[in-house]
Amino acid sequence: MRRWEWLGLLVSKTVFACACGCGVFEVTLPSMMPKNTQNTVFFKYTFMNQDEAWHGTSKVNNALNPDKKIKTNFFTIGYQRMFNRSWGIHIEIPFWDRYFKTDLNGVPGSSDPNPNLASTEHFTLADIRIMGIYSGFSPDMSTGVMFGLILPTGPHNLTNLQIEDPDTQPGYGSLGMLLGYYHFGYINSNIQWFSEGMMRHNFYAANESDGGQYHPGDSFNVSFGGYYLKFMQKYHISPFLEAIYSVRNRDDGSDALPNDSGFQRLFVAPGIEYKFGNYDISANVQLPIYTHVNGYQLVAPYMFSTNVSYSF
Repeated sequence: MRRWEWLGLLVSKTVFACACGCGVFEVTLPSMMPKNTQNTVFFKYTFMNQDEAWHGTSKVNNALNPDKKIKTNFFTIGYQRMFNRSWGIHIEIPFWDRYFKTDLNGVPGSSDPNPNLASTEHFTLADIRIMGIYSGFSPDMSTGVMFGLILPTGPHNLTNLQIEDPDTQPGYGSLGMLLGYYHFGYINSNIQWFSEGMMRHNFYAANESDGGQYHPGDSFNVSFGGYYLKFMQKYHISPFLEAIYSVRNRDDGSDALPNDSGFQRLFVAPGIEYKFGNYDISANVQLPIYTHVNGYQLVAPYMFSTNVSYSF
């Protein structure tokens, strides 16, 4: 990723720039795990402000990172349809509102005495995700696998690459694949546990027709968590807590910055869910407890997500 990186709906949480950021669509809030044959429409909002410079496992002076801020509002609308108790489809259409500020003269690891600051802001469609769901392993639909595609619908060259590197663009610029799982069960009548995971891989490099190449590093996100079902049960309010581990490999290609891309992060994410009628509202905040980035990258100190869904 450029000099940063960072965590959608079908595996919780879903983080950031693409430098510590695009994984936001690769794990989702647990309320989206299918438990019946109802159809669902949903809206998800995620906020991430990457304004802390990191090197390795340490926070460093922001002067050592040419990129100064990546602030993103993610808006996702989606539809999930279960054709029966075994098969379904899940569609996510994301839009990004992103502000990006950088020093055009900066060099990662060095302080620039004469910064040449530039910024951009975009609101645009990002890459659409279409996934199949298979939940026929057991009658209660407690175990499922997900598989599908990332379509290159988001722009990957909104501005001159002198200002924005490919990893901060709303689109990957290439077709990708998704493969994941989910599972939930009950420890007792009070506690439900769940786990989700998602792997992303893009098939080819973007910008080849322009004489350059950018291939985003593969990523994998996995979460484990649990609900406490008896908390304010009369009002259908349940708190939950999950741990999320997120890994992204280095980017490659002539337009990539492999030395300043790729990371490992571990988050703890407390959240709450409220159900009334056919509606489900859930929210969580992801707080990092371990961060390791390659090179110099911008990191968000937290991420907030909320989801509203309607089943019919």
